[in-house]
Amino acid sequence: MGTSKHHDIFDPNLLVSWLAEVGSGRIDRLRKDIAWAARTPTGPASQWIDLLDNLGILHVNWATRVWKAQPVALTALPGKTGVRLLLGARPSPEQLRDLPGVVVRDHSQGTPIRPPTTIWFHHQGEQVAQALGIELLPCAAEQLADEMTRLELGQPGSGPARNTKLRFFASETGRFGWPQIVPSPRPGLYGYLLHGQLPRYSIFRGQQWYSVNRCEGIHLSLSASAFPLRWTAERRNHGWQSLGRLVVDQRTPLPWQQRRAAVLCTGLPPLPLASGWAYDGVPRWIAEKIAKSLHRKLEIQ
Repeated sequence: MGTSKHHDIFDPNLLVSWLAEVGSGRIDRLRKDIAWAARTPTGPASQWIDLLDNLGILHVNWATRVWKAQPVALTALPGKTGVRLLLGARPSPEQLRDLPGVVVRDHSQGTPIRPPTTIWFHHQGEQVAQALGIELLPCAAEQLADEMTRLELGQPGSGPARNTKLRFFASETGRFGWPQIVPSPRPGLYGYLLHGQLPRYSIFRGQQWYSVNRCEGIHLSLSASAFPLRWTAERRNHGWQSLGRLVVDQRTPLPWQQRRAAVLCTGLPPLPLASGWAYDGVPRWIAEKIAKSLHRKLEIQ
């Protein structure tokens, strides 16, 4: 009961306003602060930090373990909707509700921490930007989609140390197996713990090891037709510019650039489904770009 009550009073917008004031810091410290404020383990707190990165509120560098608040700005949504999304670590939504054309979307629940409010402005971008003294940006989702290139392996590296327990990724099931010592690894994706505690992923191919992150490694290890991405038009129009829902299987999460492009099509967090995640308001051409960059098939439904 105590946890549920605390979740009810946890204010994600207040925390975002605090991040705007602090400006930057260490991820490990922020994760502990979020876990304390939301009364949740550090795992969900890390997911929430990652979501703030996808929403354009923070820039998170997991390699250097630092975060930085993004400046407040307005970006256009894809197409000719006339709608602009508020980006950056911003003040409380209560301070923005009187601005012209504002549309506020509160989120009643999250997984498991409630996301901050999404704020749009309809046909009032220039006026709002002038009132707030912020920049008007081109469509961030379209820019990310235009910059996407097909995933490729980088340079070979040393790979895991001998006698490291490896978890083999089975492309048939989309799951990692139990950790075990593999004297003669077969080609594929492996997960392991560096120094017994830091998760790492490598692909073994052509007798060489290639370091990858988890999401990219999964997509590089699957055939184009395995666990395909699915896109369904919002209306009967299936044209190149039409909007729709992109559904991603839970076993094949999108890498950072693809996930952020999908999220910034609306500024809404992905909707958790029993079998994966749904990204709403994604134009078909962006969904096609995402699938192509991952060497994956996109099923049009």
